[in-house]
Amino acid sequence: MSIVAMMFDEIADVPGWIRACIFIGLFFIYEPLAHTLGCTLGNYIMDIRIRSNSDPKQKINIIQSYIRFTLKMALGFISFFTINSNPNRRTMHDMVSKSIVVYFE
Repeated sequence: MSIVAMMFDEIADVPGWIRACIFIGLFFIYEPLAHTLGCTLGNYIMDIRIRSNSDPKQKINIIQSYIRFTLKMALGFISFFTINSNPNRRTMHDMVSKSIVVYFE
């Protein structure tokens, strides 16, 4: 998003509605799609991946990814309070979307 914002600063007179549409599109498409296809840039840097809880070698599908993303956005930090109460250290959004965070090797 930062790169796109810098590009818009170099282009004169980009209407605000175009900026808003691109920002919203990037925000609501990037993370779910990235988790379905592989990983986000942050996940890549941290060597973690989001996988199916039933088979940690399988990537999650787009529906699971959107469920996970929506709950993560809706619950915010509240979701992370469940990490210590779960033996597999899964958040609420991971439990509902049937996903798990694994270290990539």
